[in-house]
Parts: sequence; structure tokens; C-alpha cells
Amino acid sequence: VSTQSTGLMLGEEDKETMDSISSDLPDKSLLPVSLSQKNFDDDPLTSSTTTAESNSISFTITVSEPEKHGENVKAYVTYKVTTKTTHPDFPPEEVYVRRRFNDFQWLRNQLTTQHPELLVPPLPQRTPTAFLQRFDEFFLDKRRRALELFLHRVASHPKLSVSNDFLTFLHAKEWESEERGITTILSKLNFNWAQTSPDTDPDFEKMTNLKNYLEHFQQQLVAINNLLTKTHSTGKEYGAGLQDIGPAFLLLAQLENELCEGLTRTGTIISDEVGKGFVNQIDYEEQYVAEVFVEYHLMAQAATDVLINRDRQVVKATQAQQQLQFLKDELTKAKTQAAIPEENKSTFMKFKERMTVDPSSRIRTLEERIAEGEKSLEETVAELKKTTSILIDEMEKFHSWKLRDFKTMLVDFINFQIEYHKKAQTAWEGLLPVVQGISKPSKRSTWWVSSNK
Repeated sequence: VSTQSTGLMLGEEDKETMDSISSDLPDKSLLPVSLSQKNFDDDPLTSSTTTAESNSISFTITVSEPEKHGENVKAYVTYKVTTKTTHPDFPPEEVYVRRRFNDFQWLRNQLTTQHPELLVPPLPQRTPTAFLQRFDEFFLDKRRRALELFLHRVASHPKLSVSNDFLTFLHAKEWESEERGITTILSKLNFNWAQTSPDTDPDFEKMTNLKNYLEHFQQQLVAINNLLTKTHSTGKEYGAGLQDIGPAFLLLAQLENELCEGLTRTGTIISDEVGKGFVNQIDYEEQYVAEVFVEYHLMAQAATDVLINRDRQVVKATQAQQQLQFLKDELTKAKTQAAIPEENKSTFMKFKERMTVDPSSRIRTLEERIAEGEKSLEETVAELKKTTSILIDEMEKFHSWKLRDFKTMLVDFINFQIEYHKKAQTAWEGLLPVVQGISKPSKRSTWWVSSNK
């Protein structure tokens, strides 16, 4: 994701708070080059330029400069969305608009409503914690990156990228989200699948396997994220404790002569290299590892919504089939009754025929309704097949994104671990000869008299 400067515009009191928060952020010098100087120019989703598949329209989209508006409970944040595109409805130069998080929610809601068969990328969830942190510089940059990735994913999609709602979102200057009736639709983990079976769904086994995968995938992501949150909490305490050990070694070193340098450098390494590095490692995991798990939990929920939409179409096709069969059974009964000779009909049957539609007219009506039902069923089945084909393509896209993003996360995580341990190892290796060189004085001395203290 393009790493733009946040350009946060806050008051003086807010700036003091931001300064204190900035001092707690991870040491960027400890990040691998692939993260401290993030560059995804070869990646169509995370680079600033994205080309939609099959329609050759390119978009260069950045989200930057979160800006605070209003005060107290009425305060909110907008982001600058800058777009340069080859779309014929856009001017050749860059255009920019300011959008708040509600506007992004409106866009996703519109896309999922207009295209229920497509995998619409997720947005970061709105939580009570997020509300409390909404002006935190670290939180704003994390959300900015997530919003930019959302727009890149939409822009790379051949159908979503040409949606009128998406194009309006990118360039409309006059924008009143309240008038657009924004509603927050939160996907739920505990969803109810429509009732399908092998008899009603030709792809039942394939879709069931996909449902089971998504359900277990989400459960494992939640479990990993919970474990990371728990270990991060205790890990930061451990890292802070290591940083406290360093000064204690320095105080001990002041009492010694021969041991002074060894103790001093040991304390410095424990405090600066090991302790601070350990805390930076946890901060790194919170920013770049846990973030991937959270995003793909939301992505799996979005994929689940697409599957639920297909299940509804299966039910619709099943109901159309059942209705058609009912009409055919009725037609069979009507023809059977019409074929009964008049002298063989009971008094009740003759009375019923006089009180209802003429049998020949009923047969014609049923035949017309059956013809309409067959046409409707044919269209419904064709729509289901189309939806299934699109869904499989969307799941392939989901899998491709997952492979790329998890690979990037794991490679960067491994590089971070290597650099962290290399740095500590180099410091310890440099200290080892110093400690090994400590020796007893060649002549007897009252060492306590000549100690530093």
C-alpha cells in the first residue's frame, strides 16, 4: 500500500497527545527493508496504479491526509481520495475528493446490493475501541491503509471498477452522505445457510466444502488473533522488564573495576538490543501480522455472503421446480377428469364442474401457466449457473489474494525475525571477547579500595 504522509490536522492539545503516541511506535530502523520502505509497485492491488481486468481501464488511487472536523462528540475524520484514471468519463488530470468512513461504508453497501454475486472487498470493522481511538495517529494511518487497499481491490475488479457508484464516489464533489441513507451492515459470524441438498443443488458437494472451509478458516483466524492479543499483552511486560534490567547492571558495574566494561555492555545490550527489540517485535506483529488475520476474517465473511446469495437462488430454483411440478400434476388431474364420460360422472362431480371453470378452459390455463413456469425455471436455472460460475471465479480471486498477502506477510515476518536476532547476535558476539578477557590482577591488591564506588 502506498505509504503517504498522514498530514493529520489537529489542534495544539491533540498534537501533544500525538507526540506522546509517536514515541511509542516501533523503531522503523528495526523493520526489514520490505516494510520500512514498503514498495508494492509490482502488485496490482497494493501499488498506487491498478488496472481492472479485461477492460484496460487503469486507476491510480491514493488515500491520504486524514483531517479532523468538529469537536467533542460531533468530531469526525475525512480522508483525501486522489484519483487519476484512463476512464473516459474522468478528466486527464488528477481529481481528489474528501470522504469520511461512512462514505466508504455507503459505497460497499451499494456494491453488495447491486452485485450480490460478487466478492466485494471488506472494510475495517467499526468497534467501540475504534471509536475511542479514532483520532489516534497510528489508528488513522492503519485505517487509511485499509481504505486504500479496499479501493485498490475494487478498482482491480472488471465489474466493480465500472460501477456508477464507485465512479461517483471517486469524483463527486457534492456529497451528502446523510442524504444517501447510509446504513451499517455488519456481517455476522453466526449466519444461517439456506436449506439446500444434493437433490436441489447440482453443485451441492462443492459448495458445502467451500462453506466448511470458510467457516473453519474464520474460526482459526479468530483463534490466532486472540492468542496474539494475549501474548502481546504479556510480551510487552516482559520487554519492559528487560529494559529495566539494563540500568541495574549499570549500577552493579559502578562497583567493579575488571568487570565494569563487561557488566556495562551486558546491561546495555539487554536493555537496548534485546528489551527494546522485543517490544518492537510485538509492535510489528500487531501492525503487520495481526492486521492480515483481521482483514481475511472479514474477507471470508464477505465470501460467505456471496455463498448465501447463491443459496437463495438455489432455493428460488427449487421452489420454481416444485411449482412447475404442481401445475403439471394439476394438468394431469384435469385431463383425467375431462376424459371421464358424462354418464360415468357422479352428481357431485357434475355440480362441481358447473360451479367452477369449464374443464377445457382450465386445461388451457394450466398449459399456459406451465409454459410460463418452464420458461421461468429455465431462466432461473440459467441465472443460477451464471452465479455459480461467477462465484467460482470470485473464490479463485479470493484465493489468489490470500496467497499473495499471506506470502508477503510471512516473508516480511521471517526477515524481521532474522534481522532482529542478527542484530542481537552481533552485539553479543562483540561482547564475548571482552568478557573472556577478564582476568584476575597479576599482583595482590585491596580491590575493594580501588573499586569505582
